[in-house]
Amino acid sequence: MGFGVIRLAIQGHSMANGALRQELVEFLGPSAVEPCDPEVAAMLGASESLLVIPDSPAKAAATLRVCAERDAAAIPLGSGSKLARGRPPRRADVVISTAALNRISDYQPADLTVSTQTGVPLAHLQSELAAAGQFLAVDPPWGDVATLGGLVASGAEGPLRRRYGALRDQLLGLRVANPDGTLTWAGGQVVKNVSGYDLTRLHTGAYGTLGLITDVNLKVWPQPEAELTVLGLGEDPLPLLEQLASAPCWPLAADLFLGQSAVRLGDAGPGQFLLALRFGGRASANARGRADAIALLAGAGLPDPEVLTDGESAEFWKNAAALQAGCQAAGAAVAAIALPARQRIELANEGSARWRDAAMEFSGWGRTEHGWFQIALSGDAGPRVLAGELGWLRQQCTARRGACVFEHLPDQLAGQLDPWGPADPVAQAAMERLKSALDPRSVLSPGRYLGGI
Repeated sequence: MGFGVIRLAIQGHSMANGALRQELVEFLGPSAVEPCDPEVAAMLGASESLLVIPDSPAKAAATLRVCAERDAAAIPLGSGSKLARGRPPRRADVVISTAALNRISDYQPADLTVSTQTGVPLAHLQSELAAAGQFLAVDPPWGDVATLGGLVASGAEGPLRRRYGALRDQLLGLRVANPDGTLTWAGGQVVKNVSGYDLTRLHTGAYGTLGLITDVNLKVWPQPEAELTVLGLGEDPLPLLEQLASAPCWPLAADLFLGQSAVRLGDAGPGQFLLALRFGGRASANARGRADAIALLAGAGLPDPEVLTDGESAEFWKNAAALQAGCQAAGAAVAAIALPARQRIELANEGSARWRDAAMEFSGWGRTEHGWFQIALSGDAGPRVLAGELGWLRQQCTARRGACVFEHLPDQLAGQLDPWGPADPVAQAAMERLKSALDPRSVLSPGRYLGGI
């Protein structure tokens, strides 16, 4: 079964047993259809579901066709690291695992492209690319276990977005299994590709509600020869971030850490922020970046920055990527906000003072510019207070014409808050038309996405 299967059970119909199972077994074989683990089912508050593990894109598409014909709902599954995001599905008769879609189909180092099935873990792909001195420039949370399909479906990103763009910008093409049993290619295998509709971006971040992604073509990059990270601690990040926007240096990553995340990663004092600037490339380029970064920090009143090189730098960013998993494991709620750079920091500073008065633990981390900024909240005041503070955060984002998505809610808030928040009516109508066109019987993850799509 490739790299392993997480056996999940979700609320399902009684037809998950019987005729549906028999038909799936007939063309997939008995080893590819099995019941889900009851312990995981109990954890999810579920009754029964089938776990299906197709070993080819054609079989994945055929599984969806059978589900559509029998009015059964299907949930795509990679490693399961982000399966709980979004709304609980209305039904889940079949969980379709990509664990057996685990082959790297084609790799052309000279062309800087790779084609792979979506059950391949990111960590495995990176190790294969490293042998040729290359890498996929994405460093999301759970990167040690996440599969490529799950990363694309969730629109995952990390600090390297600043230099290399989001994962969708490195996605050249993909193949999707559709609920009518067909397979569709979108995009291509080369960097210069402008033919057809941009369905690659449509499926990126759709959380498996429009199709099951079976294959992806990706652009890869040469690995930097060396790297270093410059760390600075201070009291008010806004003046520094404004200077960074026009600074001569262009780091691979520029992330800001507030609250407890600054304490954990940079031994910050009360009220201090931590700014991390990551550089990578030839030694001469790194030396120039280091000098420019130190001058930038000194000009903002941070004269004694810490410089991490190679292994230390890599370890810092590994720990930064683990922040979200650590907060979730500790029972914190985690929100992702999208606002312009200055507004997101102003909101985080305002919230920090508010949550300090309420004796709530606050962590904030993320991009200084484009991309998401995460805010984690926890405390002993009770679920009502926590729900109220999350509501306040969303209200403030909405008032600034931004977005606030709850990526993780502790058990005591389950069902009390909409993970996605309010939808723009025009955008909602467009998404509903797309869902109806691509999945007319609502086979794929029904109800999981924004507005109950």
